[in-house]
Amino acid sequence: MLPALPKSGLWAMIWITMVTTLTPVSCRTLTMHAYDTSEPSPQPILQFPLVFRTQRVGIQRILQHPTTKTHFPKMTLTTWVYLKSYCRFEGNEKCSILSRLNEEGVPQTPTIYLGSDGRIVFAGQLISGPSNLVLSGFTLPLEQWVSIQLNIYKLDIIITVRNREAQQLGIMTFTFDHMLSLDYGKYDWNFGGDLWHFSIEGALGLTDVYVNQHVDPNRIRWPTPTHSMFFLGSGPSETCKVMRFNLYRILKNFDGTQEQMKFENEKDESYFEDTVRRVGDQLLQQAYPLIEQGRVIEGYKLLSQAECYHSINGSYTKAVLSAPDRTPDGSSYINGAINGHVLSDLALAFRHRFDTGSNGIPADCELALVYYERLAIEAHETINNATLKVRSVTVRLKASNYMTCWNMPFK
Repeated sequence: MLPALPKSGLWAMIWITMVTTLTPVSCRTLTMHAYDTSEPSPQPILQFPLVFRTQRVGIQRILQHPTTKTHFPKMTLTTWVYLKSYCRFEGNEKCSILSRLNEEGVPQTPTIYLGSDGRIVFAGQLISGPSNLVLSGFTLPLEQWVSIQLNIYKLDIIITVRNREAQQLGIMTFTFDHMLSLDYGKYDWNFGGDLWHFSIEGALGLTDVYVNQHVDPNRIRWPTPTHSMFFLGSGPSETCKVMRFNLYRILKNFDGTQEQMKFENEKDESYFEDTVRRVGDQLLQQAYPLIEQGRVIEGYKLLSQAECYHSINGSYTKAVLSAPDRTPDGSSYINGAINGHVLSDLALAFRHRFDTGSNGIPADCELALVYYERLAIEAHETINNATLKVRSVTVRLKASNYMTCWNMPFK
């Protein structure tokens, strides 16, 4: 049985409100410190999107210790977040984005949660003793990528949220009474779920930590428009929109424009989406014989259509085929994983663990571990023997402290 969250009086909740213009407001006057003028030097944490499905599963990273010491806490962290839903679990009102916990489960600096209403919760340990929680006054959007940047400098924290066009969606500032305690090496840097909290439902993308650096938000490392994580949240292509609209016209006997397309109620929309998925599965079944006959390009076109109609198996099969006219980037695997497709999880686990960059998926033992652990959790009811095998692998990987897993044979 998992230990309960600590409920001691050391926990203090501090509520921050934001005006509608998203101008920062604080319980105290924030002293705006000058950003560093030196060239930012990030330590990469994640280069490729990592999918989470609300489990106590996360990835641990080890930071290089700073070569120079400061007499006060100073750091910058940036991470990209894609949310499918907010954290809604009875008795567990916060999901973990980044957690640094001591042996009793008390959050250390910095810890970032997602609240059940979609707001960011910052947790940090003060030098004077108690942990403090600070709650933002803005809500993170669903089904789109946003950048979360955390700056810690002396008594102050600044959290800036921007979209992929670098437009600011919200900013939170707060000044503590005492300095935060920040030790880069004493506690694990755990991204995703942990022993006390579920992970978010969604994905984490490009993530960097700037050790002992106070970096201007305009100077952080920014992903290119073609980064693999942006496959999620990009919306259907124009071709897919036209295909879905044509199906709508047939079902509704509709002769209006695509802009006039609408549903009477939720039940009507749900029926349409179910029909879309059935059409996608039918196209997938038509593609299989063509592929078996060696008519791969024809089959691939049908798979592309099936993907437009939300066929997760069609999307997965596309990824497996890696057709000659397609740039391999692993995006179809990511799409499958975030929609609960077990084979996509398995493919990502295998390629992260054993491949050397095929399909654009980087070799990363620790990322593979996240997917293998999830497979063990989700599959143990039906494939008990495989579960025992996978669990034994994950235990061995964890026992290696993530330092030698590349040299460990899977037997």
